[in-house]
Amino acid sequence: MIKIVITTIFATILIFPTFARQNSDSLDSLINKQVDFSMLELHSMPWTEGCDSVFHPYWNKIFYYNSDSIFRKMATEPIKDIFEEVWYLYHVLDQHIQERMPAEREKLLAASKKYKSKLLERELDVFDARYKWKFIPEQITVEMWDFSWKLVEKYERKNDLQTKLRIMHILLLECSGFPTILVSKRVEEERVPIIKLINEILTTMERLKYEPYLEFSEIYCHIGMIYFGFQFYDKAIPLLWKALEYPHSYDFERSQMRAREYLGAYYGLIKNDYQLSDSLLIATLQVHGNVLQRPVYDIAAIGFLAANSMSRNENEEAIKLYSIALPRALQAKDSTLAGGYAANLGRLFLANNELEKTEEMIHAARKYLIAGNLPLRNWKRYYTLNRDYYLKINKSEIAAAYIDSITSMQTHEDETYNARILAYAEQEAFESEKARKEQQIENQRTRLKLYSVILFLTLIAFGILLYAYKLKQKKNRQLYLQLKEQSHLAEKLENQQKENRELKALDKSEPQKVALSKEEADKEYFKQLNEIIKEQKLFSDSELKRKDIAAKIGLSDKETNECILNCIGMSFNEYLNDLRLQHARELLIKEGKKMTVEAIANMSGFNTRETFYTLFRKKFGITPGNLIKIAKKMEQ
Repeated sequence: MIKIVITTIFATILIFPTFARQNSDSLDSLINKQVDFSMLELHSMPWTEGCDSVFHPYWNKIFYYNSDSIFRKMATEPIKDIFEEVWYLYHVLDQHIQERMPAEREKLLAASKKYKSKLLERELDVFDARYKWKFIPEQITVEMWDFSWKLVEKYERKNDLQTKLRIMHILLLECSGFPTILVSKRVEEERVPIIKLINEILTTMERLKYEPYLEFSEIYCHIGMIYFGFQFYDKAIPLLWKALEYPHSYDFERSQMRAREYLGAYYGLIKNDYQLSDSLLIATLQVHGNVLQRPVYDIAAIGFLAANSMSRNENEEAIKLYSIALPRALQAKDSTLAGGYAANLGRLFLANNELEKTEEMIHAARKYLIAGNLPLRNWKRYYTLNRDYYLKINKSEIAAAYIDSITSMQTHEDETYNARILAYAEQEAFESEKARKEQQIENQRTRLKLYSVILFLTLIAFGILLYAYKLKQKKNRQLYLQLKEQSHLAEKLENQQKENRELKALDKSEPQKVALSKEEADKEYFKQLNEIIKEQKLFSDSELKRKDIAAKIGLSDKETNECILNCIGMSFNEYLNDLRLQHARELLIKEGKKMTVEAIANMSGFNTRETFYTLFRKKFGITPGNLIKIAKKMEQ
């Protein structure tokens, strides 16, 4: 209801130009102007002469069209730039006999391949949505719905909202022709969710508001008319007002004329705001230009103006207007309007006690309603008029029969067209959509929680790894400093031992010969052996044998091994590798920036890089490569 109040206020601004034009166009001149009934017909466009043709049974004439030319334009030009030609082509093709439609589709497919056009591939889907089921006489089925809805979902995934809306608009046109679909009266497996379609259309239009679709006006008007037919005015009126907001739509004037008429009917017959209603209806009559089916809209506007006069008890004005509208409705072959106008004229004549004219209008209304093969709801005014007429002439039994007919018809109308039914459908669609959105939100929350847990665990793992890395870096730095200190002490000790040897060599005195114990002798031999290997760097020879060293100190191979084992608790090979590792340590610290690890390993007496890495890491707790990296960082 708030929406209706807001849109009513907006109406004052929107229809203001109407009042400005009323000074030059009086109501009488608008009503009595000559009607161009040729505008009831669709006219061939000038660029189509001499091309393909099709007989249009409704208009009883031949129309020409050139699908090849339009398909070529579709391949290269945006649909909005050639919309008038596309609109005309599809309206003509609507009248094709079933056997010719496959040929037109083949033309479109051939053009798509010829021009390698994605636009024409898209147009093929629109063509199928429009014509695949066109010649099936029954109402739209679930199979038809599912086919078209898959196309809707396809273009939603592609984010092509314009094509998605075109296909949904086609679906709306197909569905809304069958009221039973709207009220879900068919068996469960045959139900078509038109409320879902309407909601999706309106949502898509909202998403497209910055790049308006060419038929916005028509769609808003069409959906508004659907809601209006079910007396769901809270939904209908705002949409009908929105239909007046898009002057750039190709079908703008026709949609606006229809929207104004429905708004005029609402404010006149429902809200009793006759001034606003009359202004809207007069604005319809003031529309300039050629509009398809213009006479029907003008006639309907005059009829609503007559209804307003009738509601204000201005019976003579109402009779004048209905008397103008009725013959025009007959000339336009619109039995719905003619039947209603005849019934209302009968009502007015009955109020004036003109019973003969009343009876004449009763017979006329019956004739027009039968000719139009109209549904039961269109007979309401006729039954009511008959009831009152026969009560007036004291034929109560006949009047009672019409009372029963009115009651039966009212029950049928309440069951079929009551706004509650549509409201229930709206609520069902709302609940379904709400459940879907809640499920989406719940899924998003679940994913968010999962992502949060994963992120939390990742951060913990990263923190642990970072801590371990920092700890290892700290340990490596400490180890580096320790190894550097050890290297420095070893070098200092080596220099001191060298000085002692030099002093001893300068001492000319005879050394006293003292008998040594086995342990002391082993220590002396090991001292000599150690000095020879270090001074001559014999450990750098990867082929060095124990017997070679034994010969240098005057011991046998076995005695040499026992000597080393007794003094330092190592075998000869272990001792030799220990010297090699100490030498490698010094080279890595001092020359690591200039030399490769492989070169240092070779200079230290190791045959393979793998053996060197394994022994070095086992002894010092760090790899040669990491030692070099730490050395570089420490120096920086």
